[in-house]
Amino acid sequence: MSELAGREVRFRNTDIALMLVAVLPALGVGGYGHLMLGIEILDKGEPDFSLFGVAKTLSAIVAALGIVLVGAQLRGRNATSIPPLVLRSLSGSMLFLLATALAVILVPRSLNHFVRELQPLSVLTEVVLVGALVFLVLSVSSAWRTGLGTLMGINGSVIHALLSGAVFLILMEETSWGQHWIGFGTPEAFKGNLQNETNLHNFYTYRFELVYYSTAVLAFVLLPAFWPKRLPQMLSQLGYYVPPTWFALFALPVCGLMYESWNIIPYQIWFFCGLLTAVVIGRNDTKLRMAALIQAALLMLSQLVFLTLGHNMEDGYELSEVREFFISVLIAGYALITWRRATGEGASASST
Repeated sequence: MSELAGREVRFRNTDIALMLVAVLPALGVGGYGHLMLGIEILDKGEPDFSLFGVAKTLSAIVAALGIVLVGAQLRGRNATSIPPLVLRSLSGSMLFLLATALAVILVPRSLNHFVRELQPLSVLTEVVLVGALVFLVLSVSSAWRTGLGTLMGINGSVIHALLSGAVFLILMEETSWGQHWIGFGTPEAFKGNLQNETNLHNFYTYRFELVYYSTAVLAFVLLPAFWPKRLPQMLSQLGYYVPPTWFALFALPVCGLMYESWNIIPYQIWFFCGLLTAVVIGRNDTKLRMAALIQAALLMLSQLVFLTLGHNMEDGYELSEVREFFISVLIAGYALITWRRATGEGASASST
């Protein structure tokens, strides 16, 4: 918004208070479920439409409203131009969400075979992560050569190297450190995990998923949508590493794609944050308005399909695997944006 251009943007006490008050009902409902009903916050299962389930959803809506209202006060980006490649990317994201919903309607039981390990979607997830890693590694040398991406005195090439290392760890965990492909036996130290594979995340699967999915929503939806135009000097350099506004719309499907995890309050909060974020972008960015409205409608309608027809799937976890594939696509998209910025090609588009 234009008034942000002339001042530093800081969290006010009222902003912090609003977010805390908005999140309190969700904490209360989750605490009641745990203490009185014995329901763990990360329990999975068929969607709960009981009175308690409705209370969860209402508390998630309130929390999302608080988060997005504060974000809307801080946001400082407006889309000034939309390159054709961006429009194609947004169309691809919409088609992906639509295709997933149609698959749940038309061929729900076929999804299980499609998403299992060493099956098409699983393999494609790993291939996309490899592509993301390539672009991030290339960005290390580009940042060293151009000097772009310096953060708090740290050379940009170091930051890009850290990003490359993070994606490398995700890729290795996804492949169980090569076990999926090489087929070696599981070492004794790893035999206690959920899938008896050589990885760490299956020791704490539900908690790892919460961190992984929530980080994806924060990094690829909320930060791009609500990143302020002006910040205190120490933080302003972080904007270089935040994707452009349109990327929030591209990433919107990551807020949905839930069936067996719908009962988990944090995921419901992210779902409603996604819907409201699209509304905020559509209201403020005329260049993105139509894309925002279509993506929001698809997110809502597809989630209704998943909740009402998801029981037809063989296991129920299939949508989680689809979501993990989509996160790999987001990581690859971010890696491409980062590489272009490191070379200096994408600097002018960083605010759109």
